[in-house]
This record gives sequence, structure tokens and C-alpha cells, in this order.
Amino acid sequence: MDERCCRFCLESDGLIPGQVCACRGSFGQAHAQCLVSLAQCRWPRLEAWRTCQICGQDYVGVARLALAEALAARLRWRRRTAWRRWATQNLVCALHEVGRYEEAAQRARRALRRSEGKNSSLRIATVLASSLREMGRYEEAVALQRKTLARQWRALGKEHPDAIISANNLASTLSLLGKREEATTMARQTLTVMKRFAGEEHPDALIAASNLAALLQEDGKYQESAEVAAGALAVQRQLLGPEHPDVLCTVNNLAAALHMQGKQVEAIHFQQETLAIRRRTLGLANVETLVAAHNLASMLHQQGRYQEAASLQRQTLEVLEDTMGPRHPDTLTLKSALASTLEQQGFIEEAERLGREAYQEEAE
Repeated sequence: MDERCCRFCLESDGLIPGQVCACRGSFGQAHAQCLVSLAQCRWPRLEAWRTCQICGQDYVGVARLALAEALAARLRWRRRTAWRRWATQNLVCALHEVGRYEEAAQRARRALRRSEGKNSSLRIATVLASSLREMGRYEEAVALQRKTLARQWRALGKEHPDAIISANNLASTLSLLGKREEATTMARQTLTVMKRFAGEEHPDALIAASNLAALLQEDGKYQESAEVAAGALAVQRQLLGPEHPDVLCTVNNLAAALHMQGKQVEAIHFQQETLAIRRRTLGLANVETLVAAHNLASMLHQQGRYQEAASLQRQTLEVLEDTMGPRHPDTLTLKSALASTLEQQGFIEEAERLGREAYQEEAE
């Protein structure tokens, strides 16, 4: 029997790339339709459309999106509005998870108009704000996150899981706006509350630790960042598996912290591992893949491997311009980085042209 086969039908063709949940080995492989069929057999248990009944963790990536789209279609004409709200929220989260931020934001806005005032609207607003952040609309994202978090504190309390997740998301966006002190303070508080509420090995607590590691880098606390990331990664790999999106995010943060400490060989090894997995499981155009490529190119540049860095930067810039647009902050950052690499290679004319383009597009 093929080592990589669907855990249900045992066929190997057409598998979802990468892990579908936190299950390992052959149990981590499946066809989208097989997952949908299993969820249909467990009707009307809605959780079966989001959470694996074997490992107890949520499905991820393509698997989660396939299930979310199938459930939304199944419930489209049902009279039970509570079921439809649950399905809509689940679909918005799945779209955001796979990097389809524009579509996630559009669906979230429509859902908010229909469910204003309900607790489900707060969860959808949280995902909408995160999608706005990923699209580079930081001010709009922070405004919505602050408003949503205030409502969650009033309605649910500061230690409710939804409020904790919203606070963690707000911290990440504040950092992108340069409000690092507020961001780091909020991230530390969030992690403390999450550990007390759910335990140090809860997936959300590990995500909070990974986010804190990223923020500590912004403050120049590279050793602490590496320690926090390494601690979270050790638990995540054991709990979720090596190719789980949360694990890859933490590996990325650890690699960045090691890079800033001058541990280039180790950092590049981690980043190459992450990029290879993201390309295989998410595709070249996924935002997380692009971030990993940009980070690896930066490390190669720092090590003086300019030809490799420039090649990777050109590939990534082309995809970013097609997916995010020429004026997205990430596109402009990468264009400036490529200009710097080309300058080091002696391609002064092209470097100056790209630098001017980045400056003018940012000014517009």
C-alpha cells in the first residue's frame, strides 16, 4: 500500500497536499470529498465539519475550506438561521486561513449586516479585522479590533477565549503600525491569561507564544524571542505535527530570531524547510509562502549570497504584484529589498529604478 494514501478510501491520487489536521502519518492524509462524506454521516453535528474526531484539533488549510464550503452549500436554504450563522462564520475563517483575504472580508461584511448585535457577529468582526490587516489596511483593522474587543469584554468578559484571541490579533496589528510597546505589553498579558485559562499546551496559547516571539524581535529582544519560539515549537511539533500551519509560523519566527542573533546557518536551514513545506502544501501564491520566501531571501542577502537572494526576490515580487497589487506594503518592502540586493551585485541602474518606483508608489 502507498505510504501516502487517504485514511478513509486508501487511494493515493488526488490527496489534499500536506496535513489535513494534527493526525500523523497516513492518518494525516485524506481526500476532500472523503472528509465531506464523513461529516455528512455525522449530521447534524456541526463540529464534524470543522474538527477532526480522531485528534480533536481543527482541520486546516484546504481541508477546512473544502468542508466549510460544502457545509455552507448544504445549509444555504435551510430555515435554521443559527446553523447558517455558524456555517458562515466557519467559512469566513476558512477563507482567511488559506489567504483569500478579499473574499473573506466581503463575506464577513455581508454577514455582519445580517447578524449585528449577536455574539457570532463579534467572531466574524474579528476575522474581518485580521483580513484587513493582511491586506495592508492597518488603521482600519486596528479601529475594528479595538471596537470588537471592547464589546467582547463587556459581553463575554476579559478571559473569554474569543476576547483573548481578539486581544492577541490586536497586538499583532499594533506592531505593524509601529506601536510596539503597547503591542508587546498586550501580547504578554494575553499569553498569561491564555495559559491560566487553557493551559500552556493549548493550541491557542502556543499561537499566542509564537506571536509574542515575533513582537519581541521588533523590540530587539532576540534571545528572549528565540527562547519563547523554541519552547512553543517543541510542544507544537509534538501536538500538531511538523507540517501544521501553526508549527510553520513558529518555525518562521524562530528562524528570524536566530538570524538576528547572527546564527545564519541555523536560521537559513529552518527557513528553507519552512518555504519548501509551504510551497508544497499552500502553493506559490499563498501569503504565508510569500512571507517565508521574503524572509529567506533577506537571510541569503545578509550572508552575501546575493545571486540566490535576488532570484528568490524576483520570483516573490512577481507573485506579490499579481496577488496583492503594486502598492501593498509587502510589495513595496520587497521591491526595496530587491533594489538593495541588485545594488550589491553592481546592477546600479536597475536598483535605482526599483528604489524610485517603491518610493513613488508608497507616496501615492
